[in-house]
Amino acid sequence: MDDSTFTSVLAALSGHSMLDFIYSSALDEPAKQIFVAEVPKLLHLFFSREETRVTAFNTAFGVCTRLLMGVACLSSKTYGWHFGVKTATSQQIEAFSIEEMAGKLAADAPYCWNLLGFLLASDPTQEGLQAQYLMAAQAATQIQYLGWWTM
Repeated sequence: MDDSTFTSVLAALSGHSMLDFIYSSALDEPAKQIFVAEVPKLLHLFFSREETRVTAFNTAFGVCTRLLMGVACLSSKTYGWHFGVKTATSQQIEAFSIEEMAGKLAADAPYCWNLLGFLLASDPTQEGLQAQYLMAAQAATQIQYLGWWTM
């Protein structure tokens, strides 16, 4: 892209920021598809350039930290999912519900829930299910992810 094209794009924004443009285009389905396809290249660009590397790293670290905080919260003894096999009471075993656990995980730590889904859907023999899950997860969390990048 030459300088005149870039200048024309900036002039077309007429005082709006690039972020305003991205937010507004994220609502439009064709533009969203193009933008989503370009995100990996954009992130690579931010990580590869010296002037944006630190900010990109700090942002990515913040996202990882939020995921880890969710894992730490869910694995805490106070969350109520811990009981020893040797000392488990019949009431604890009868009260345990994997469906309830999944629902609580999805509600209390949606990003961890999505990460778990991505990991479980990573079996190469299940490509059809992977695509179906990924589309559903992206649709459900598309707007939520925008909040992760504002720190």
